[in-house]
Amino acid sequence: MKNRMFLFASVCPPLQKLIEDEGGVVVHDTKEYFDVVIFPPGEDVSPFLYGQKKMEKTNNNFIRDMRENALYRRLPGSVPKIGVGRGAQFLNVMSGGTLYQYTTGHLSSHKLLDFITDNEMLVTSCHRQQMVLPDGADMLAGACESDRKEGPGFVIHNDLALSKNKTQWPDVEVGYVDWTTSLLFQPRPELPSNDEATKNTANYFFQLIDDWVIPSIKKFPTRLSA
Repeated sequence: MKNRMFLFASVCPPLQKLIEDEGGVVVHDTKEYFDVVIFPPGEDVSPFLYGQKKMEKTNNNFIRDMRENALYRRLPGSVPKIGVGRGAQFLNVMSGGTLYQYTTGHLSSHKLLDFITDNEMLVTSCHRQQMVLPDGADMLAGACESDRKEGPGFVIHNDLALSKNKTQWPDVEVGYVDWTTSLLFQPRPELPSNDEATKNTANYFFQLIDDWVIPSIKKFPTRLSA
């Protein structure tokens, strides 16, 4: 990803620094050339974007949602996109997916299973909403931490007894949507820590970029008109 140009949909200094430390170039304006667009972490995604009423537990930012939605709709569909944390949830919704507005078990580091390599690792986690991928999307990694998922008017209980022996990994952690060229990465590689989970998360994040995003970059960079 060295020298590749990354446009940020919203400002996120820790994630921008992480990209720059890895050799990427951070772009701040749509009038500049860019190869990839990153939708960074932040508040909950507004439920009206995926056809639900807002629950009391949901803490969304309507103005940010409208700004990022406007940018998303200006992008050519072939431009590679990366969502991190809230950004993953946003791109999931823009791709036709939905969200559980509240989930348990994801407010601290936990184990994740990569379904491609069958590798299990400790990663960072800090989210209350959870992705429900659209039909046809690829679930690349999952976790088994949530015993309850909620939406307006419904509650789903998970039997963690099954998950504890690692026979099920139902919580979506990483996904890829080919028709919107979107990598959805729920963990948080930019968190300010030097522990095992943070290191694993950053390494895994960049490996996924190399495997799923870089090959999708167009021959010539993109620039949007004013």
